[in-house]
Amino acid sequence: MAKKASNSDIEHGLNLWANALGAADAHHVFAGASDMRALVNRFIPGNIVVKVGDSVTFDMAANAFPVPHTITFGPPPPNPLAPAGAPTNYQGGTLSSGVILPAPFAPPPNTFTVKFNKAGTYPYICLIHAGMGMTGQVTVQ
Repeated sequence: MAKKASNSDIEHGLNLWANALGAADAHHVFAGASDMRALVNRFIPGNIVVKVGDSVTFDMAANAFPVPHTITFGPPPPNPLAPAGAPTNYQGGTLSSGVILPAPFAPPPNTFTVKFNKAGTYPYICLIHAGMGMTGQVTVQ
């Protein structure tokens, strides 16, 4: 019975991930997906390709449970809880959303938008869940 229940929970989590992936694209990435039954600590999709001058919005809307995340590029900032860097003109280096929560657990913004103004490959992590595999990469062409 325990194995059947565990498999059911895993299937439920995979459905959360698939639903978020179906609503995402290269310019709209979900920072996790959750409900009261399952938690997906992944960027969805994790790896994207955009053009110089494009913006990407990292969105908490797929989370119905108050799980905090960060979107952090480059070295971690001195205060990982607070935003750092210039998301409207990202060309590399430290950039972080600080801790964000989904609505209704925190007031807006529940998104973090980054405009990429230089070609390159930019890995990013959630500082809280990187050890669990919550990592991604933006390739800017």
